[in-house]
This record gives sequence, C-alpha cells and structure tokens, in this order.
Amino acid sequence: MEIKTCQNCKHNFSIEPEDVAFYDKIKVPAPTWCPECRLQRRLNHRNERALYRRNCDLCASSIVSMCAPKLGFISYCQTCWYSDNWDAIQYGQNYDFLKPFFQQFFELQKKVPRINFYGTNNQNSNYANNSWNSKNIYLSISALDSEDIIYSRAVDKSINCIDCLHLTNSELCYECVDADKGYKSVELIESRNCIDSQFLFDSANCNNCFMSGNLRKQIQFILK
Repeated sequence: MEIKTCQNCKHNFSIEPEDVAFYDKIKVPAPTWCPECRLQRRLNHRNERALYRRNCDLCASSIVSMCAPKLGFISYCQTCWYSDNWDAIQYGQNYDFLKPFFQQFFELQKKVPRINFYGTNNQNSNYANNSWNSKNIYLSISALDSEDIIYSRAVDKSINCIDCLHLTNSELCYECVDADKGYKSVELIESRNCIDSQFLFDSANCNNCFMSGNLRKQIQFILK
C-alpha cells in the first residue's frame, strides 16, 4: 500500500496494491489527488446544487443561477435565453493551431452565455435546477411533472414530498429512497405500492406496515 498526499486538499490517501498493479498494467501514473478531490473534478462540469443570486447579463433582472458571479461566466435568465434578443452564431471563433486547445476552449466558455437553470415550464420554482413541467419546487434537483416538492432530487410525477431521492408516482412521502407509488409513507427504501407505512426496505404492496423488510402484500405488519 502506498500513502500519498493529495496535491489539492493536502490530506493523505492510500493506494491499494491491486490498484498499483492495475496502473502498472495499463502504464499510467498513480493518481496525485485523493478520491474525493478526483470526484469533485469529474463532476465540476455540471453544477446542480450550488445556487447564486445575481443579475441576468442581458435584461439585468435579479435571478438565481448555477453560475457563480465571481467566475466571470455570462448567465441569462430563461426568458432571455429562449428569446431572439441574442444570436449564438456571433460567438463563433476560428481555431488557432498555435495555441493550446483547452486555452481556446476556456476563452470560448467565458464568452458564450449560459442559461441560469436547466428546465422549462415550471411555476414558482426559482430554486429548482434540471426540472421540467413542475410547480412549487424548492431547493430540489431534477423534478419532472411534480408539485410541492422540497429538498429532494430525481423526483418524477409526485406531489407533496420532502427529502426524497429517486422517487416516482408518489404522494405525501418523507425521506423515501428508490421508491415508487408510495402514499403517506416515511422512510421507504427500494419499495413500491406501499400505503401508510414507515421504515420499510424492499417491500411491495404493503399497507400500514412498520419497520420491516422484504414484505409482500402485507397489511398491518409490525416487526417484533
């Protein structure tokens, strides 16, 4: 095992012997960044959760954007982005073979406007990114055809849900993960078609069940 210091965060991290053997096999150097910093670097192209208050660079209205003002990127509100008030063709530039590619790509990124949020046809959802056809979405990411969703991610066709992840076709759910067709339930994990139930794992077609796992078609089941 090798112990290295991350060049980014300066914390120590380990490289397992099998990883070292793999790097030698494919003839690449060992990583100099820790796994957490490498993950951040891989995901930095898609900002979903960090939101910033700023002004639209076209109409000057106050907006919430995924582009931090201090980075210098141009950000338009959705109304301006989809309007005919600007022409994307005007930002084209010739490629200079004498300059590094990424330097030119970065210069292009700094010039071309970016939309403040991804998604369309949302109502009262100023703090929702990657959401479509939804209403009353607050601090949630990736909501589709949903309404009254708070602090959640990847929620589709659901209503009145809080703190959920990967939830579909559900209503009145709290802290449910990978659940489908839940109703008035709490802490459903990998469960579906459950009603008035709490703390279930891998259960289906349950009603009034509590703190159980691997249930099928159970009514009023309580783990003892």
